[in-house]
Amino acid sequence: MILLALLAPLFAEDFEIKEKISAGTVLVMNRGPCTEERFVFTSESAGIYQEFSLEFCKESEENTFGIMYEKAGDDKAFYYDGKTGRVKVDGDEMCGVLVYIPEKKAWFMYDDSVVFVRAVLKARKLASAWGTSRFSKAKFIFFSDGKCRIYDIDGTYTESNGIFCVANLYSQNFQYFFQTANALYQGYGYLSEQTEEK
Repeated sequence: MILLALLAPLFAEDFEIKEKISAGTVLVMNRGPCTEERFVFTSESAGIYQEFSLEFCKESEENTFGIMYEKAGDDKAFYYDGKTGRVKVDGDEMCGVLVYIPEKKAWFMYDDSVVFVRAVLKARKLASAWGTSRFSKAKFIFFSDGKCRIYDIDGTYTESNGIFCVANLYSQNFQYFFQTANALYQGYGYLSEQTEEK
């Protein structure tokens, strides 16, 4: 059966933008298996951004989980806007939108600088297709059987709460996408919450 994907489900109710995030909260993001980024909130709207490289080692009293952390670069200030969820790292091009997922008790950050819209495409088992305009070539194609095509590279994906997690043979890292209403954004990834800095 050939499907024409035009309407997107609404996922907005699955997310919250927190007006304030308590000082002392640490949000940790791993965009790769050997990197870690930390957002250490020193107030409800600002804090310190830190980057670390990770090295796996034998578990010991000093390294309970078998991971050694090494600082990568200097600490930077970041600012959080509770009205929009936007996070801006001082002196860095990275600027993301931070949302909270109550169902998962987790955070997710995505890049809203480029918006992709539903593209018109006919294909078997099509779930959705996305491009820079409705009639442009689809850059991101998702099929109902869990397969996808990202920039003409075949892969597989899972979807939960409007977040797509994509895997392919050419990358050791997952790719993330965030869907809300009829827009798709590229994601940075999930963030776990800690109550104190490591």
